[in-house]
Amino acid sequence: MERYISDKVVAEKSAIGIRIMPENESGGAVIPTACTWTLTDMDGVVINSRNAVVITPLSSSMTVWLSASDLAITEGHYREARLFTVEATCNGLPWKRECLFYVANLVAVA
Repeated sequence: MERYISDKVVAEKSAIGIRIMPENESGGAVIPTACTWTLTDMDGVVINSRNAVVITPLSSSMTVWLSASDLAITEGHYREARLFTVEATCNGLPWKRECLFYVANLVAVA
């Protein structure tokens, strides 16, 4: 599985859109027949019950928006990593990607 590592830092309890663009073996855009996403920390613990969330409608370019509790961090932490994992079926084959980003603590955010 290919991992896309981002230097993206998102403000705690704000919002971020993650674009999903499935591709075939040649790198061409495809519309998957099934697609889910999961949000975890670096230990694989699911964040905000976001496990195998089904994406609809399906297209060659989809955006999943994360916000509020998806981007909350543990009190006392300055920054926490999040893994956004997408699993799809494209042309009968599995297509999986993972994106790492960070959530930064905002001192005045409750």
